[in-house]
Amino acid sequence: MITRRLAAALAALPLLAACAVSIDWCMDKALDIQAPAGGFEQVLAIDPAEYGPIAEHSGNIQDVSLGDLRVTVNEVRPGHQATAVSLWLRVRPAGAPEDGSQDLVAGQVRDLPFVAGSTATIPADPAVSGVLLSAVRDLTPFTVLVTGTIDGAADASLQVQFVGSLSYGLF
Repeated sequence: MITRRLAAALAALPLLAACAVSIDWCMDKALDIQAPAGGFEQVLAIDPAEYGPIAEHSGNIQDVSLGDLRVTVNEVRPGHQATAVSLWLRVRPAGAPEDGSQDLVAGQVRDLPFVAGSTATIPADPAVSGVLLSAVRDLTPFTVLVTGTIDGAADASLQVQFVGSLSYGLF
Protein backbone atom coordinates (compact mmCIF):
# COMPACT_ATOMS: atom_id res chain seq x y z
CA MET A 1 0.00 0.00 0.00
CA ILE A 2 1.35 3.40 -0.93
CA THR A 3 1.24 5.98 1.80
CA ARG A 4 0.09 9.49 1.16
CA ARG A 5 3.61 10.86 1.64
CA LEU A 6 5.08 8.44 -0.86
CA ALA A 7 2.28 9.19 -3.32
CA ALA A 8 2.89 12.94 -2.95
CA ALA A 9 6.64 12.47 -3.45
CA LEU A 10 6.08 10.36 -6.56
CA ALA A 11 3.65 12.94 -7.94
CA ALA A 12 6.26 15.69 -7.47
CA LEU A 13 9.04 13.89 -9.38
CA PRO A 14 7.94 15.09 -12.85
CA LEU A 15 7.86 18.65 -11.55
CA LEU A 16 11.41 18.39 -10.23
CA ALA A 17 12.61 16.91 -13.49
CA ALA A 18 11.25 19.95 -15.33
CA CYS A 19 12.97 22.47 -13.04
CA ALA A 20 15.46 24.80 -14.63
CA VAL A 21 17.73 27.47 -13.22
CA SER A 22 18.64 30.63 -15.06
CA ILE A 23 21.99 32.31 -14.44
CA ASP A 24 23.77 35.30 -15.93
CA TRP A 25 27.05 34.70 -17.72
CA CYS A 26 29.75 36.68 -19.44
CA MET A 27 32.39 35.47 -21.89
CA ASP A 28 35.13 38.04 -22.34
CA LYS A 29 38.25 38.22 -24.40
CA ALA A 30 41.11 40.71 -24.61
CA LEU A 31 41.64 42.48 -27.91
CA ASP A 32 44.99 44.19 -28.45
CA ILE A 33 45.08 46.65 -31.31
CA GLN A 34 48.46 47.67 -32.65
CA ALA A 35 47.82 49.03 -36.10
CA PRO A 36 48.28 52.08 -38.31
CA ALA A 37 45.32 54.32 -39.15
CA GLY A 38 42.72 52.66 -41.34
CA GLY A 39 41.23 49.19 -41.24
CA PHE A 40 42.24 46.15 -39.26
CA GLU A 41 41.01 42.62 -38.64
CA GLN A 42 41.61 40.24 -35.77
CA VAL A 43 40.40 36.78 -34.89
CA LEU A 44 39.46 35.86 -31.33
CA ALA A 45 39.17 32.18 -30.43
CA ILE A 46 36.65 31.61 -27.64
CA ASP A 47 36.54 28.32 -25.77
CA PRO A 48 33.40 27.95 -23.62
CA ALA A 49 35.24 25.41 -21.43
CA GLU A 50 37.30 28.32 -20.03
CA TYR A 51 34.25 29.92 -18.43
CA GLY A 52 33.32 28.32 -15.08
CA PRO A 53 29.51 28.46 -15.02
CA ILE A 54 29.30 27.28 -18.61
CA ALA A 55 31.74 24.40 -18.14
CA GLU A 56 30.03 23.34 -14.91
CA HIS A 57 26.59 23.03 -16.49
CA SER A 58 27.35 22.28 -20.15
CA GLY A 59 25.66 18.86 -20.16
CA ASN A 60 22.41 20.28 -18.80
CA ILE A 61 22.16 23.61 -20.62
CA GLN A 62 18.72 24.03 -22.17
CA ASP A 63 18.84 27.58 -23.50
CA VAL A 64 21.23 30.46 -24.07
CA SER A 65 20.18 34.04 -24.52
CA LEU A 66 22.77 36.55 -25.68
CA GLY A 67 21.66 39.96 -24.49
CA ASP A 68 24.45 42.46 -25.04
CA LEU A 69 27.88 42.94 -26.44
CA ARG A 70 30.19 45.22 -24.49
CA VAL A 71 33.44 46.70 -25.66
CA THR A 72 35.62 48.51 -23.15
CA VAL A 73 38.90 50.34 -23.71
CA ASN A 74 41.14 48.93 -20.96
CA GLU A 75 44.44 50.63 -21.74
CA VAL A 76 45.88 53.19 -24.13
CA ARG A 77 49.65 52.84 -24.38
CA PRO A 78 52.32 55.49 -25.12
CA GLY A 79 52.48 56.39 -28.80
CA HIS A 80 48.76 55.76 -29.33
CA GLN A 81 47.24 58.42 -31.61
CA ALA A 82 43.73 57.24 -32.54
CA THR A 83 40.81 59.09 -30.98
CA ALA A 84 38.04 56.62 -31.88
CA VAL A 85 37.48 53.04 -33.02
CA SER A 86 34.58 51.42 -34.87
CA LEU A 87 34.18 47.64 -34.66
CA TRP A 88 32.09 44.99 -36.40
CA LEU A 89 31.87 41.63 -34.66
CA ARG A 90 30.95 38.42 -36.47
CA VAL A 91 30.65 34.95 -34.97
CA ARG A 92 31.83 31.93 -36.95
CA PRO A 93 30.47 28.59 -35.70
CA ALA A 94 32.87 25.68 -35.24
CA GLY A 95 33.37 23.88 -38.53
CA ALA A 96 32.01 26.75 -40.65
CA PRO A 97 33.91 27.59 -43.85
CA GLU A 98 36.56 30.28 -43.62
CA ASP A 99 35.02 32.13 -46.55
CA GLY A 100 32.61 33.77 -44.10
CA SER A 101 29.48 32.43 -45.79
CA GLN A 102 28.07 31.14 -42.47
CA ASP A 103 29.27 33.98 -40.25
CA LEU A 104 26.65 35.77 -38.17
CA VAL A 105 26.87 39.48 -37.47
CA ALA A 106 26.85 39.79 -33.68
CA GLY A 107 26.86 43.58 -33.55
CA GLN A 108 28.75 46.77 -34.25
CA VAL A 109 30.18 49.64 -32.26
CA ARG A 110 30.68 52.99 -33.96
CA ASP A 111 33.10 55.71 -32.89
CA LEU A 112 33.97 54.44 -29.42
CA PRO A 113 36.26 57.09 -27.88
CA PHE A 114 39.76 55.69 -27.47
CA VAL A 115 40.03 56.69 -23.82
CA ALA A 116 40.71 54.19 -21.03
CA GLY A 117 37.40 53.26 -19.43
CA SER A 118 35.20 54.09 -22.44
CA THR A 119 32.54 51.44 -22.86
CA ALA A 120 29.93 50.74 -25.51
CA THR A 121 27.04 48.35 -24.81
CA ILE A 122 24.93 47.27 -27.75
CA PRO A 123 22.14 44.71 -28.13
CA ALA A 124 23.39 41.53 -29.74
CA ASP A 125 21.74 39.93 -32.73
CA PRO A 126 19.45 37.18 -31.33
CA ALA A 127 20.50 34.79 -34.11
CA VAL A 128 23.90 34.44 -32.42
CA SER A 129 22.24 32.77 -29.41
CA GLY A 130 21.73 29.59 -31.46
CA VAL A 131 25.43 29.35 -32.27
CA LEU A 132 26.30 29.95 -28.63
CA LEU A 133 23.81 27.31 -27.45
CA SER A 134 25.50 24.69 -29.59
CA ALA A 135 28.98 25.83 -28.51
CA VAL A 136 28.24 25.82 -24.78
CA ARG A 137 26.35 22.51 -24.78
CA ASP A 138 29.24 20.73 -26.47
CA LEU A 139 32.01 22.98 -25.09
CA THR A 140 33.02 23.62 -28.71
CA PRO A 141 35.29 26.60 -29.39
CA PHE A 142 34.08 29.21 -31.84
CA THR A 143 35.60 32.23 -33.52
CA VAL A 144 34.80 35.92 -33.25
CA LEU A 145 36.05 37.98 -36.17
CA VAL A 146 36.63 41.62 -35.35
CA THR A 147 37.02 44.12 -38.15
CA GLY A 148 37.38 47.77 -37.47
CA THR A 149 38.57 51.19 -38.44
CA ILE A 150 40.69 53.64 -36.49
CA ASP A 151 41.39 57.28 -37.22
CA GLY A 152 45.05 57.16 -36.21
CA ALA A 153 47.80 54.76 -35.20
CA ALA A 154 46.61 52.56 -32.32
CA ASP A 155 48.36 50.80 -29.49
CA ALA A 156 45.66 49.85 -27.03
CA SER A 157 43.93 47.00 -25.24
CA LEU A 158 40.17 46.46 -25.35
CA GLN A 159 37.89 43.91 -23.75
CA VAL A 160 35.09 42.31 -25.76
CA GLN A 161 32.28 40.77 -23.68
CA PHE A 162 29.34 38.61 -24.64
CA VAL A 163 26.75 39.02 -21.87
CA GLY A 164 23.61 36.99 -21.46
CA SER A 165 21.85 34.28 -19.50
CA LEU A 166 21.60 30.53 -19.73
CA SER A 167 19.20 28.06 -18.26
CA TYR A 168 20.03 24.54 -17.27
CA GLY A 169 18.07 21.62 -15.88
CA LEU A 170 18.57 20.49 -12.34
CA PHE A 171 18.13 16.82 -13.18
